[in-house]
Amino acid sequence: MEEETEEHNHTGGFEAFAVNLASEMRGPIGILVEYSRLLMNEPSEALSVLQRQHVETIHSAAQHVYALNRDLVDVSRLTTGKMRLHLDDIDLEMVLREVVARYEAVDLDKPVPVQTDVTPNLPAVRADLSRVRQVLSTLLGFAVSCAVSCDVRGIDVRLGLEPTENPPMVHISIVCRQCDLSEICSPDSLALLSGHDPLPSLKMSSYNLFVARSIVDLHGGRIWVDIDPQSGSTIQLTLPVWEHG
Repeated sequence: MEEETEEHNHTGGFEAFAVNLASEMRGPIGILVEYSRLLMNEPSEALSVLQRQHVETIHSAAQHVYALNRDLVDVSRLTTGKMRLHLDDIDLEMVLREVVARYEAVDLDKPVPVQTDVTPNLPAVRADLSRVRQVLSTLLGFAVSCAVSCDVRGIDVRLGLEPTENPPMVHISIVCRQCDLSEICSPDSLALLSGHDPLPSLKMSSYNLFVARSIVDLHGGRIWVDIDPQSGSTIQLTLPVWEHG
């Protein structure tokens, strides 16, 4: 009994520490993000080419740290069982197209075209809108970075229905054509996408994938990856359809 109480106090203390640390860091990091963004939007003659490159580097690094800050809080809540979902009926096609459009608007050194194929008239999914958006952004961002590493010319995103599942599942496939993830991904990333749990040795660079997979688990869905050295790699995601009544 005393050991259980001690463990509860320890996990609760970790969550409080993570949340407080994230709160203290969020302000300064947010200032770096916003001020660097303002400088990037200045007229071209306001900054030299080298100065603009430095500002873009600062902006990119600040955004990365800001995302790690959010992931730290999410990991602490997930590991202590305190993450809460706010469920509603959501149109997954709308969310997916929004996330894809956001990535298409990003100015990458090596643009990666994203092709979408959506089955019409899909049923609604009962899910937390902001969390599903977070999951799709994480997985698509991961796929885009892998595609850039593999020098892949495009990504296919397919959204359809798996009616034979019980309950029926909406199924999303993110296909990196001719890209073998086993050759370029970290062991942590592959373990998470393969259903294994590398905690507590998980590196911070893989926190976002851990959070994405855990959020999908909380919804009753699943994430996994299929790798074919010839045709490429496919990140798979399912979420249960909301059945009224």
